[in-house]
Amino acid sequence: MEGLPQQEGKADAYKAYQKAVKDGVTDETIKQGIANYNNYIANSQVRERYIKHGSTFFNQRSWDDDYNVQEGAVGNLEYNRTTEYDDIF
Repeated sequence: MEGLPQQEGKADAYKAYQKAVKDGVTDETIKQGIANYNNYIANSQVRERYIKHGSTFFNQRSWDDDYNVQEGAVGNLEYNRTTEYDDIF
């Protein structure tokens, strides 16, 4: 679980990690997924309350998620409005 920003749920995360390894997921795949997630967090300005705990990251197999950050993306999505509503209000 080293490298994940939220360290809560270590025991559950370790159980999910062991299951993933048993299912054939490599350490390299998991480490790359953690690096991708950390990069996503940093570049998208994700608020701390929305950062996954270790147990959530592993139980949801989040190393497989696509964390591509689009250029110009802004974090804190709860405060963003889509432009289609700008004309209405």
